[in-house]
Amino acid sequence: MSKLKALAGAALVTGATVGWWGYRHGARDFRLVRQQVPNRKVALRILHISDLHLGKHNRALARWLPGLASLRPDLVVVTGDSLSGRDSVGGVLDVLEPFFAFPGVMVGGSHDYYEPRVINPFKYLRGPSKVVEHRPEMPWRSLKTAVQIAGWHWLENSAVSMSIGGVTVNVAGVDDAHYGRDDSAKAIGELRELGDSADVVLGVAHAPYLRVVDTLAEAKVDLILSGHTHGGQIRLPRVGSLVTNSDLPNKYSKGLARYQGGTWLHVSAGLGTSPFAPIRIGCPPEATLLELTPN
Repeated sequence: MSKLKALAGAALVTGATVGWWGYRHGARDFRLVRQQVPNRKVALRILHISDLHLGKHNRALARWLPGLASLRPDLVVVTGDSLSGRDSVGGVLDVLEPFFAFPGVMVGGSHDYYEPRVINPFKYLRGPSKVVEHRPEMPWRSLKTAVQIAGWHWLENSAVSMSIGGVTVNVAGVDDAHYGRDDSAKAIGELRELGDSADVVLGVAHAPYLRVVDTLAEAKVDLILSGHTHGGQIRLPRVGSLVTNSDLPNKYSKGLARYQGGTWLHVSAGLGTSPFAPIRIGCPPEATLLELTPN
């Protein structure tokens, strides 16, 4: 019995140590990842930012992220879950302000629409977290209005065409699928109305549910950008992520991959965490500079 107690105590201490490291260091080890994406026509540099969950629990992120504006990307794409609490809008706008100098598109995520709540993390192993009715709504409309005033496009099952340095970029943005706000058919319909003369066609969505990414891939977009998964947030050697909080296969939980046909899929590991689970282990927070290069 004493040996069992010793083993249990050692496991408890080890778990606590790993958890503390994941909170104190893993969640603050911010990184910029560069990825080259073969493209049929033109060169374009896209800064992909996702899942800021900006709040008092991650002030270090607010200090680090604005420095990436020195990259001077051609386009900034923010794929949702920017807010962490009802008082987060001002902080998010402060962090994004240097990036408003560049063209940008943005979609909302589940945490932008409804207040976060405490959840048993082991429940994620059973599948996507469930929608809870009657949760307080977040001030996402204020965020939407502010980024639109700054010149960015907030996409809700809609599409937009932009001319960036002589390059025509069409973007279809799908609203949050985790809370069933998505209407991919509507977004694709608007995309088709823009015509087929674009140099680059993007699909943007917060939650990479299969019904969303499959529809975008069937529409033959060049690149899909998404977030939501946090890359699993905890990744194990030789295993990778255990969950994606969607029905997307775990092999696509983060990074760049060829998805279907000529469509690439980039799922961001994100930069933040829920305030109720502020740890990362084996999955550093990251932003990505996607460099589309003519092949």
